[in-house]
Amino acid sequence: MLAALAATSDERLAILRQLAQTHPQASLAGAEMGTLIGAGRFEDALTLYRSLGSEGDDSAASQTMALLATQALFESGDAEGAIDLCLRRMGQAPSPGWTRLAVLLMMDARPRAAVELLERTEPAGPVEALLGLALAGLNGDEALARDAWARWVGLGETGLPPRYGLLAALIGQPDQAAGALAACEGDGYPWLWAGEALLEDQRQQRLERAELGRLLRAMLAGQMGLRSAGRDWASEALQARPACQWALAMLYDGATDLSAEGPLARGVAQVEPADGPLAQAVRAVLAQAHGAHAEAVELYAALARRYPEQMAFRMAQADAAEKAGQLEQALGLYQALWQQTAHPVTANNAAYVLSQLYPHDPARLAEAQELADKACQAARSPMFLDTAGWIAQLRGESDQARLYLRQAVRGLPQSPDVHYHLALAEAAGGSEAVAAWHLQAAIDLGERLLESDPTAGEATAEIVRLARQALQP
Repeated sequence: MLAALAATSDERLAILRQLAQTHPQASLAGAEMGTLIGAGRFEDALTLYRSLGSEGDDSAASQTMALLATQALFESGDAEGAIDLCLRRMGQAPSPGWTRLAVLLMMDARPRAAVELLERTEPAGPVEALLGLALAGLNGDEALARDAWARWVGLGETGLPPRYGLLAALIGQPDQAAGALAACEGDGYPWLWAGEALLEDQRQQRLERAELGRLLRAMLAGQMGLRSAGRDWASEALQARPACQWALAMLYDGATDLSAEGPLARGVAQVEPADGPLAQAVRAVLAQAHGAHAEAVELYAALARRYPEQMAFRMAQADAAEKAGQLEQALGLYQALWQQTAHPVTANNAAYVLSQLYPHDPARLAEAQELADKACQAARSPMFLDTAGWIAQLRGESDQARLYLRQAVRGLPQSPDVHYHLALAEAAGGSEAVAAWHLQAAIDLGERLLESDPTAGEATAEIVRLARQALQP
């Protein structure tokens, strides 16, 4: 828990190493390796792996650390070392996972060996079929493409997201791609937009099978745990052809690095056209991550006008407007969404914005309480309980506020806002010592959040200021 909350990799490593001294266990070594890899310290991660002497061990913990070592080798540029480790693990404890990973890593350096290994793999499931299609695309192997496509189709339900089926069709049977695209709607709008662009590129003969092989390989890398390699391959595909919307969708999907120098920011700066819907959505996400909420409002508003059936864009516009301090606009959007969808999040958010706009207006606070209570009736979410409790506190109903907020803080123990709200409710009930503890928690957590995440925003800074003010004698 403490390691997960650490602001830097060095802090996380110090916590993990201290824990390892008192509670030695393999999971801590794995966590340390993962932290080192995340920090780009590949050689340190490999040194730790070798020091454990567990390569011959086929336990689950040893398998996990071997996978991390493979990742460290591959991302440090030692592809041959990563392949050799995979093959050794296959020899020690044969498993489909190690075979798939070996095939993936051999696609560039040993393509013929990768095909031969894949042909010997039994039973062959959907991942094996996709590996075959990726190999076929990369190497222009028509026979392998036909065989792998037949295997993919023969599987029926694969359990994988529909977007895999679109790439499979484009490589193995392009005239089936339109049907595969329709299924991508279930994966969300980024993939649908990117898929539409891929099909148009195919119609205009701008799409080469080798590019499709590279894209499928990148997706499989992420699916197998080599997320950094997958991102790197997607970035390379976008750099090679800036009109490759699919590569940008891959960078966007599950992106954690939203910095101005990160792969997503670099990717959206390269993509063509720059004003496409996917580029707009990415820019909106990045704008919010960097605190440019007013810019995000405009980008989401443009997307909402372009795709009025997509409620997610109006929800995102409302959230950005709230963070930009455009509370009247946010309230109008949340209220309209509540009327149209009856989704409890929209009721909760409308209630909270009402409490910000009208903290001393009994009638508007009663309206807010009604909305907050409806959200809580739909789901006892800690966020909803916090809103309902805070509004009850503003209405002078501190007993009810404490009931809500004590539940909320159990679910959101790291939230400065919830601690501050509960502190005021406890103080109103005469529990001054308890209130002071929660105020200090709000300060400590808020300062830590601001230190680790510069985009935490003015709202967090304001909570810290108010909590500090409330602690003054």
